Amino acid sequence: MGYWPSYSEISAACRAAYLTWLVQGRKNPEAYIGYVFLYFYGLERRVLYDYEMSEKNKQEHTAIFIEIKRLMKIYGENTSFAGYARNLLFKMYFESNEHDLTAKKPLVLHQRRYLPAPLKVGLGQFSQQRK
Repeated sequence: MGYWPSYSEISAACRAAYLTWLVQGRKNPEAYIGYVFLYFYGLERRVLYDYEMSEKNKQEHTAIFIEIKRLMKIYGENTSFAGYARNLLFKMYFESNEHDLTAKKPLVLHQRRYLPAPLKVGLGQFSQQRK
């Protein structure tokens, strides 16, 4: 599979392996990371293009957020996947109805080099509120 896999372009053997990974619960830590990306791209599309924030869709938004965090626990050692997933989680986190991050439970994701974006924003808000 290429670096940016597309289901329609992968071989029949790869499709079979991908579908097996899906059916088995998307939890095999030894799975080829390309399968994780294929699945993630679907979640990403749902969040970025197909999704409208409404009360009806809040449950799906929450479910996708939880699913991405679950995938991070299993596949987060892959720095490429971790970066993409972390960025989408931060976007979803900031889109939530609560924009005062000083009143929210912090989104904690392990990062090796940088402070997480929600922490930076939250610290700025604490400073602005003189807390």
